[in-house]
Amino acid sequence: MREADPQNVPEAGGSLSFRPDGNLGGGRRLCPGSINFLFDKSFEPYATADDICNFFATSKSTTAQKSKVIRAMFKMGYYDPEFSTKHMQDNSPFSNLAMINGLIVDKRHLAPEIQEMLKREGE
Repeated sequence: MREADPQNVPEAGGSLSFRPDGNLGGGRRLCPGSINFLFDKSFEPYATADDICNFFATSKSTTAQKSKVIRAMFKMGYYDPEFSTKHMQDNSPFSNLAMINGLIVDKRHLAPEIQEMLKREGE
């Protein structure tokens, strides 16, 4: 793949043109960064969207648009087990919730044998 040749990603719900080192590169970093609180100064590591755009020499607006398309394509959201860091998964407000017979319950309030069964099932 030559750097000057744009690529098309039709799965993105349309034509998503990008250069490998350009806007999509920044957008790919912005996606997991945004759902993992990369832009929050109280978390480590910390970076701003401007830092990412400057590194990839892209505009903030275009990079944000590419990031939005990527998040929608992969259905990325906060505390997503597939895209979240271990720290975010461990601190998820949803980690102690389970659905039992259509009801959402706090696992910590269930009988120990049911908690054990949920652990075995990977719930």
